[in-house]
Amino acid sequence: MLQSIVGRKKTVVGLICVLLLAFAGILWSQRGPVLSWYYLRSLAKTTDSNRTVWVDRVVSLEGAVVPGLLKGMEVNDAQSCANFSEALEGLTKRWGVDDPRTKGLIHRIADDFSRFSSAGQQKALALIGKWQLEIPSHSKSAESLDSAVEKIIAGAAYAEDSDVRAAALDLSDNLIARSSAPQGAIQELLKAALHDAASPNRIKAVQLACEPRMNLFKEVVVLLNDQAAEVRRQAMDAVRRQPRAADVLGDDDLLRWLNDPDEQVRRLCEMALAERGLTVEAIQLGRLITNSKPAVRLEVLQYLNPGSDLDANTWIRHLSHDKSPAVRSAAIRAAVQLDLRNLSDRLDQMARADPSATVRQLAQHYLSVQQGRSPAKPRQ
Repeated sequence: MLQSIVGRKKTVVGLICVLLLAFAGILWSQRGPVLSWYYLRSLAKTTDSNRTVWVDRVVSLEGAVVPGLLKGMEVNDAQSCANFSEALEGLTKRWGVDDPRTKGLIHRIADDFSRFSSAGQQKALALIGKWQLEIPSHSKSAESLDSAVEKIIAGAAYAEDSDVRAAALDLSDNLIARSSAPQGAIQELLKAALHDAASPNRIKAVQLACEPRMNLFKEVVVLLNDQAAEVRRQAMDAVRRQPRAADVLGDDDLLRWLNDPDEQVRRLCEMALAERGLTVEAIQLGRLITNSKPAVRLEVLQYLNPGSDLDANTWIRHLSHDKSPAVRSAAIRAAVQLDLRNLSDRLDQMARADPSATVRQLAQHYLSVQQGRSPAKPRQ
């Protein structure tokens, strides 16, 4: 009887030991996921003072923490995203730039970028920028990095957050000079950034878009009409510096910025016109003829004397298209008084089709007067 009881006790003890060993084995097998969860949770909440401690613990788990780190970048919290970004950087330093795991991590960041929060995308862009500087072009990870950069910049072009675009522009600034840079993706980013809600992004985009390889000068010219004076200044300076700007924006098209509300924009416009060969007098006439007040536009006629070096035909033809009937009437009189025969075609158009009945009658009268003059008659 006693032996039977002792035997049963031994059996129970044995079963308990087996269960304990099994439980211990389960705990050991789940050690990685449990530690990963605990370390990542702690890292997300840590501050700068003890961030290094938790980053090191997370990095020590290596590949097991990668899914959790990338998932954490989806949370729109700047502090936790900064912490996770530092851990991602720590993994690549632990593995080395030529390790296949580094290559795989770069690809995963690019693939998941669109799912990251705004804070996560900013940190990912900054991280990619660091790797651009640290990973040699001959490294095994360089090709993966270039591919990731193209995918990430293309994604940033469609981001709605201006801070994300700003980070993408900073990254692009370092890339444009490289022959292997993803030009198409950068162009798409710049096109979007030229119309970004944040004026600093529009300014930065103007600067980068003027790089010859970007071929975006026409898009830059549009920003001469930007509501922000600082953006118009940048765009006007780009026009002034662009060697073939006249192919996109002619002298006559440029004149109206001589009356821009911003003094610096006006000064840059004057410089651009002067560098194109316009005289001081011609620039002054351009300023007058594009003024918003009809009375000021009429002052142009005071400069068009018979002995002047100015091309009276050009200026009066311009005035003949003025939106003010009074200015168009004055242009007709000046054309006849100066006997500008090259303007007969314009007088004929005005006589037949000017919106104002008064201007049409005046054009008909002076056209007949001009036609009645002898071509050989010298001007007095």
